[in-house]
Amino acid sequence: MIQVLFITLLVILKLSIHAQSWDALGSEGFSSGEAYNQCIALNNEIPYVAYIDDAYNGKATVMKFSGTGWESVGIEGFTNVPVSSISFAIDDGIPYLAYIDNENEKKASVMMFDDENWVYLGQANFSTANASSVSLAMDNGVPFIAFQDWAHGRKITVMKLDDGNWETVGSAGFSTCSLPNVISLAVYEEVPFVAYRDTDNSHKASVMKFNGDTWVVVGLQGFSGGTHDAYQCIAIKDGYPYVTSWNSDGKAAVYLFNGAKWSIFGNNGLSLGQATYSSITFSNDGTPYLGFSDIGNEGKVTVMKFEESNWILLGTALSPGQSSYISLAVTDNGKPIVAYRDEFNMRRTSVMEWNNPDGIDVTDIDSKFSIFPNPSDGIFTIEGSLLKDNNLKIEIINPVGQPIMMKKSEYLNECHFDLSGISNGIYYVKIINNREVYLKTVVINKH
Repeated sequence: MIQVLFITLLVILKLSIHAQSWDALGSEGFSSGEAYNQCIALNNEIPYVAYIDDAYNGKATVMKFSGTGWESVGIEGFTNVPVSSISFAIDDGIPYLAYIDNENEKKASVMMFDDENWVYLGQANFSTANASSVSLAMDNGVPFIAFQDWAHGRKITVMKLDDGNWETVGSAGFSTCSLPNVISLAVYEEVPFVAYRDTDNSHKASVMKFNGDTWVVVGLQGFSGGTHDAYQCIAIKDGYPYVTSWNSDGKAAVYLFNGAKWSIFGNNGLSLGQATYSSITFSNDGTPYLGFSDIGNEGKVTVMKFEESNWILLGTALSPGQSSYISLAVTDNGKPIVAYRDEFNMRRTSVMEWNNPDGIDVTDIDSKFSIFPNPSDGIFTIEGSLLKDNNLKIEIINPVGQPIMMKKSEYLNECHFDLSGISNGIYYVKIINNREVYLKTVVINKH
């Protein structure tokens, strides 16, 4: 089993884990109280975060980063009532928030910030009956909203704002299955796509889109390898939908519909264990980024970037402890920023950004050094011409990113390590040579 894990991780790492670091934007756990349903969006590179705020009896709050700390957009807890689900977006500099109203028959509402106050878009509580699992998307200034519609058998309804009124897109309650949930909406050039957990197809992922006349299924229903997790999402690139879901092992996978069929995009099984709260987005140059909470790594946040044909890790887990409600955005210069509910910091909101303070790059190191035996019982040797450099520093790093042993170069072709006293697992060998960093994995497997 450990050898299989080792091979899988090597594929994920692609021998190129970046040496940059994840740093907190402002204080970790900055919300006034416990918070959940975190959603992040960028406005001219400035991060905005929306969340349901227990400090204000479950009302919604939106904060923005001032450069040194977080300040509220409007008043904190600005919704008139407690809410049960939110979705957040920024379009042309305007923040929008959709939510489910807990005190008015659980109907859906959408608000926007007009530079001074949060105001309703169209009528407040515009859904005809109870709604749940709300998802908001913007398309050229037009808000779209998807939700589970209790007036139509709890199937999915999508509406858009048209001349100040909320109009149904196609038929209300159009989804093919009863009781769908995990609704995620994306819109591309006026075409809305909805991903959801399909209760009629083993709770796997299905996607439908509006073709201008009616809602149609995209590819095969229930296409994911495993159950569609309770918190997944869809994103569209060049008209093609990408969906985060589970593979048959419950691990993170991204599925792409290429116009003919759904298939796994890149490498499979991206998490160490079961993954949840996945978020996928694209940078301006079209590079996909993925974030999720990895139950196989104590529920910590993992972020990956797609390069060439594989997903690679960006550093190690960025949260100090368990995380949920992962939301990911990418700046114009390709810097990912992650918001999440931080269990380690009193279940409050934290935001981390990916930085490269030292300008250190990671180089492919197949020809630079080797580790043998690997897997080992804890005693192994590193060898290669790289080790002759007297400026070299070699670190052994545990799975959560903590250095546990360090040596400096001794002008030798090889260096010996004895880690027989540590637990079985996957560790990193990190070699720092001036401003270059080389990284490989070593598996300790004591029988």
